[in-house]
Amino acid sequence: KKLKLREKAQRLRRNDMKTGNRTELNKHGLPKGQVPSKKWIVLDLGKRPNQKEYSLCSEGKNWSLKFMINDSSNEKEIVVVDLNDLEQIGLKMYENVHWNCVTGWTYVGLTFQGVPVPSLLELVKSRMKNATDADEKTVWRDDWKYLYQTSPEGYSVPVFREDVENAFLCVSLRNSKTGKFELMDLEHGGIRFVFPTLFGWKSCKWVSTVRLLTEYRKVCKNVN
Repeated sequence: KKLKLREKAQRLRRNDMKTGNRTELNKHGLPKGQVPSKKWIVLDLGKRPNQKEYSLCSEGKNWSLKFMINDSSNEKEIVVVDLNDLEQIGLKMYENVHWNCVTGWTYVGLTFQGVPVPSLLELVKSRMKNATDADEKTVWRDDWKYLYQTSPEGYSVPVFREDVENAFLCVSLRNSKTGKFELMDLEHGGIRFVFPTLFGWKSCKWVSTVRLLTEYRKVCKNVN
């Protein structure tokens, strides 16, 4: 029952966040309850991962992201994706992205380079499809329902599968002054997911592990 109520709340929230229907926008042209911000405000818990916990050099060569089904502990069942993999998938440009914060502000006009999450998950699936667990069962699960992100400093957040379809993993952000794309910096969470129909807190900063869950798991801590 609680899960059904949570799903209903999520659907209502997503409807409020959609900007395609002009009747749902306020006087600022933003989702109801949002006001424009002059900058992309940085909010976190005041604790950021060190170089050992989250490696992101200027070129992103040491960055990686782990994927697993539920809570696998077998290395053979874990897929690790790096920047080379993202480049092979092909970086796409995402223009005029609105960053909506649950505290009530929205920063508009962001331009990212990244990869579509569905394409990323296809890569993960292709690498995981031949893996089997201790019971010789195929590791990959087509019935996963939640994308659960975790960062080194302990923040974890779930996203419903339906919200993943239009999401992307942002790799770089265009500098508004120079016009050049720069690797996502640590201050803004490093390479992270962007979910256009959800608030920013659903995008885990410094994400290092992704679990594709078949059962719901609640958020741990709260940062934006």
